[in-house]
Formats: sequence, C-alpha cells, structure tokens
Amino acid sequence: MAATTAVLFLFLCTHFVICWTHGTGVVPAPCNSRSVERAARLAVTYINEDRKEGYKFSLNRINNVYVHEQEPVGKVHYLDIDVLETKCYIKSTTAWEDCEIRPFTETKVSGRCKTIVYSKPNGSSVLYNYDCNLIPDQPEAVHHVCPECPLLIDVKSPAAIQAAGISLKKYNEESHLRNYFSIDQITRASTQNKPKEAYFVEFTIQETECLKQDESVDDLKCRKTSSDSGQSGFCAAALHKNGDNQAVPEISCELYTSEGIGNAENKGNVTNDGQEADTQRGKRRDKQHKVQSPKFTHLKATPTSVQDLQPESSESKSDSKEQEGILPVEASASAPLPVTSKRLKRQSSPEGAASLPKTGPVFLTNFPEAPSRIHTCPGVFRHVTL
Repeated sequence: MAATTAVLFLFLCTHFVICWTHGTGVVPAPCNSRSVERAARLAVTYINEDRKEGYKFSLNRINNVYVHEQEPVGKVHYLDIDVLETKCYIKSTTAWEDCEIRPFTETKVSGRCKTIVYSKPNGSSVLYNYDCNLIPDQPEAVHHVCPECPLLIDVKSPAAIQAAGISLKKYNEESHLRNYFSIDQITRASTQNKPKEAYFVEFTIQETECLKQDESVDDLKCRKTSSDSGQSGFCAAALHKNGDNQAVPEISCELYTSEGIGNAENKGNVTNDGQEADTQRGKRRDKQHKVQSPKFTHLKATPTSVQDLQPESSESKSDSKEQEGILPVEASASAPLPVTSKRLKRQSSPEGAASLPKTGPVFLTNFPEAPSRIHTCPGVFRHVTL
C-alpha cells in the first residue's frame, strides 16, 4: 500500500510539473535538434569565457532541455548538460572543441551544468546563468582499473612546489626567451610510484623583469611583470628519477600574449606548443588536426580493465640538492587527496544581459527539473575517456 502511494505521489508530482511548464509556455525539446545542440555548444563556450582559472570544459552530453518561446523577443533554452574537463588551460585560445579531453588514467574531472541561454530574434545569444557541479574520479576507481596510474596530490604540497620549481628552472635555462619566467600558480599535481617514482605538475607562469643575460640576477627574486605588459603562459611538466637517482624534468609550455598564443623557440627537451589563435568564437580547426595543449611523456601505465570506464551522467629558493636535480626525500608526496566536488556558479548577470529587451524575456525562478518525455533525451555521449 505504501509503495503504491509513493508511486502515485511521484506520478502526480511529475505530471503537475509537466503541466505547469506547459502552462507557462515552457515545453521540452529534442536533445538532438540542431537549435538545441547549437545552444548547448554556445553555453559551454560562454561558460569557458566567463571563468578566470582552471581548464576548459568540453560538451559531453545533453541530458534534458526545455524551451520557452517568447515572441517577439526571442526564446530561452533551459539546458541540463554534462561536461568534461580538457587539458586546455582557460586562457588558451584553442577552441574547446579541439582540446584534448582529460583521460580517466589522469583522474578526469566531469560535471553537470544547468544553463540558461537566451536567443534573440537577430540570431545572437546570451548566457543568462549557469550552475555547475564538478567532481574528479575517485582514487580507488582509478587504481582499480589502472594500479600504476598517477593520483592527485595537493598543489601546495612540497612535492608539487619543488617539482614545478625544478621543471621551470630547466625551461628558463634552455629556452631562447629574453626574460626569466616565474611560477604564478600550480593548477594540478599528481604522483605515481610504479613503474618508477614520478611527479606531474601543471602550472601557470608569468614573465619577470629580469633579463637572462644579466648573470648577477637571482631568478628566484625577480619581480613579475604586469599581465598587461608581460607574457604569461601555461606549462605541463613531468619529473622522474633516472638510474643515478637524479630527478630529470621534462617540460612543455605555451605562451600567451595580448594577441593570443605566442611562439617561443625550442631547445633541448623544452618545447613550446604555440598554436595560431582563433579569431572567431567557436570556429573549428581542421578536424584532422586535434590540438593537444602542452604535453610531456607519461611513464607507461596500462589499465588492467575497461569495464568500469563507461561515462557517467553525472616558490622558495632551491637548496643544494635541488640545484643538482635531486628530489629531496622531504618532498615525497602525501596520501592521495580526498575527492570533493566543486561548484561553479555565476554570481551576477553576464555583460550581455545588459542588452536584454526592456519588455522581456521572462526567466523562470526555478530551473525546470521534470524529466523529458522525448525519446531523444538524454542525448548520446560524445566522449568515452580511457
């Protein structure tokens, strides 16, 4: 009896919400329609443009969508979408469609975003609001599939700080850039113990006022230039020990200028994978050329099984040892970080909202949560990460 009552209650609630949305002119739409997919792609583009730190998101799936036609002022899309973290830092000019998805073996981050996109009659669109909940894969899930894969560590840990410092030192020594660069912020760090001990760090860098031709300069005490006058960049680095127990860094960086990503000269194992900037928002590059932002060689780590990989809906000065390239014992990584969710939410209306018509549009106070009766929702997954 109780079970029957619960089912009836759920049916009535769902029916009431659906009837209410129809009564307000808000109706479900196919998740695979061209206009819905365009609105979803625009939502991801606008979210990436709005954020100031982290990595770009890529659209993975459209779960549900409701549309509110409001002629003559346009229409509003309420989109429930899945996103995946890419390897492109948020300042990269690479279109998110061309960014490499963070694989499961590096602890991928996925999330679900509720977005509201207003489309004007002239064809332009505005991201009115968004609310995203993000979470990385659980460490035990990663190691169950790939026991040798690296796990995340605290970006403020001694291991992460020293690995980034040693790597950037190599970059400053071997690149042909005029000025020294310093670490701005470590954005991601991980470590693995098998088959060899290794550290992987990703961090942003900022040009300093110190010239490398000045031999009397202590690069650790150089003052950073302002973001308007100097170059900034993003680096990915790996640090592993060789047969002599020396820490060998490998680093790749891309530099940003006011015009986009700048090209810097390469030397030794230092690479700068600068890419030509896209001048049009959302413009796709040749599909045969998949852009992979700064990369380095990972130590071999092979997943033992792929059955659990189906997508889900949901700077201090170095001591003498560091100068010699030896990773100090005290820099050993701590236990893996506890996995926690992160919420990204727009706190104020976007700049484009200032141009909303005075007579509309109207936005719902509550995001429509009712499951769609349209068979194309939820849509198909665009990525399977391994």
